[in-house]
Amino acid sequence: MKGHLIFKGEETESKPKGRLSNNSLLLNDEQKLNLNRKLQYVRTAENKLGDNPSKKHLDIVISDTAEKLDDRNPPSISSVFRWWKKWVNSQRNIDALIEKKSGPKSPRALCRITKTLAMEVVDEIYLNKQKRTKVDVYDRLVSKIKEINKFRLDPLKLPSQSTVRRFINKLNDYEVTSAREGKIVANKKYRVSGKGVKTNSILERVEVDHTPLDVIVVDPVTGYTEGRPYLTALLDHRSRYPLGIEIGFEPPSQISVMRALRNSILPKSDLKQKYKDLDFEWPAYGIMNTLICDNGLEFHSKLLQGVCNSLNIELQFCPKGKPEYKGSVERFLGTLNRAVCHNLPGTTFSNIRDRGNYDSEKEALITLEQLKELINEWIVNIYSQSLQKGIQNTPFKEWVEGLENNEPILPESVEHLDLLLTREETRKLTHKGIEFEGLYYNSAELGELRIHFDEVLFRVNDQDIGSVWVYDKINDDYLKVECTDFEYANGLSSRENKLIRKQIHRKGRTKVDLETLLKNKERFREKIKKQSTDKLMKERRKAARHKAPEEKKETSKNVHCIETSKNDFGIEEEILDWSDNEIPEFGTYL
Repeated sequence: MKGHLIFKGEETESKPKGRLSNNSLLLNDEQKLNLNRKLQYVRTAENKLGDNPSKKHLDIVISDTAEKLDDRNPPSISSVFRWWKKWVNSQRNIDALIEKKSGPKSPRALCRITKTLAMEVVDEIYLNKQKRTKVDVYDRLVSKIKEINKFRLDPLKLPSQSTVRRFINKLNDYEVTSAREGKIVANKKYRVSGKGVKTNSILERVEVDHTPLDVIVVDPVTGYTEGRPYLTALLDHRSRYPLGIEIGFEPPSQISVMRALRNSILPKSDLKQKYKDLDFEWPAYGIMNTLICDNGLEFHSKLLQGVCNSLNIELQFCPKGKPEYKGSVERFLGTLNRAVCHNLPGTTFSNIRDRGNYDSEKEALITLEQLKELINEWIVNIYSQSLQKGIQNTPFKEWVEGLENNEPILPESVEHLDLLLTREETRKLTHKGIEFEGLYYNSAELGELRIHFDEVLFRVNDQDIGSVWVYDKINDDYLKVECTDFEYANGLSSRENKLIRKQIHRKGRTKVDLETLLKNKERFREKIKKQSTDKLMKERRKAARHKAPEEKKETSKNVHCIETSKNDFGIEEEILDWSDNEIPEFGTYL
């Protein structure tokens, strides 16, 4: 197979073990908005004028971008040229566009009460088809604040006109257009021109989406049903090859997106060792140029925006009610459900009419780990080797051919990627270290930081709170600090820790030692096992989400129904007829 790994970033001095550096993680909200604005101008200039920075025709690029961003104060040609040159000279490193701090600035954000009043005024006179101006909003807001100040001992400060204008500019542009000009105009503004999106290379455009899988899985120990797992998938538009997936009981959320993104970016070289029946490698991986997603809350998180900025990924949102804007991943998820899940015992099918009198819960036999193996096998052995009408090629061959023109790029290291996928917190620094969710994190190096700072920024992985990454302002890097109760916290998720501590607090305890924590951790695991035997589906699904990795290992139970699925489910005609999607049903090799 052609292609080799390329690690992103310039040569940097090596950091001691347990330390990482990343400047873009330290920006406040205003700095992130400014950085996003610069990226828009620079990317547009590069896309339209080429890789070599030049002032020629740059005024046209600025005008088009300012109109797209509704930027009332567009930058000068010299400014954009300077940004562009920094961008290219730094090998497209986002840190080159970060402005250095020039000194303290007075806060310009609206206070909580003023922000509420501003939103009321915006709803009243701006978000309607009368198309009142931003000046009208400002005048009405000032008048309203003055009326309220007559009855307040502590008068509200009057905001400036520019502050109110910035507040309005932060509103969702699609929602504003829809309210002021109508939904048809808004949909037209965000439409995709032509007959469909065309991509010229792999990793140019990647689409992401979630779906509940149409099958009920069972607990490998008790045999009781656990519910329907969720699948998050990232699909490369050019090759139609999935970059990565995440399967589990975690509903569509920031956590499931981060897991799927990590799986997509990193190579899957160990997959054939894990699943022995794979005939091919899973070759797709790498940092994508553009990530297309819908308007779910998990995609609007600051964490995802920060990760995309740091990896130079452009994040694009589909207009509401327009799933066809990411039609490739939608079709892939539908095909997967039909080809795999609908042929397994315990399938829920896609609708009530297809299900008929079939009792999905009663017939369920597949465990979550078995389902993961079957889905990976279907993707690698069948889907990727089947002809796709949209590209007139197989996803596997299309990806391999695409490697000739575009080699995948990786982050600087796996540790850097893991650092990016964590969320940021701030805590006071005491002699006990950092307190987070009832646990303490401390080390000798952290004690040295306390001499200089009484508050620190740190980043935490919600799926493993055994350690955190603390930002060291002196060395400008991140320091890994383990939990003082590492035996308890290692491998424990934030959600599980909160549930365990909730049980403790119910008994009125305020101080907990390691022995008690370990005891309650084991009691929590036993409670999960008990809930797994509960006949209520909701309770079993809840238990499955918190199950420890060792409890999810396979048992010796054989799923004989898979081996005889042809006869038991009567799908012989469907297996032989591949004309629907030109992809064989999973039952053909079970």
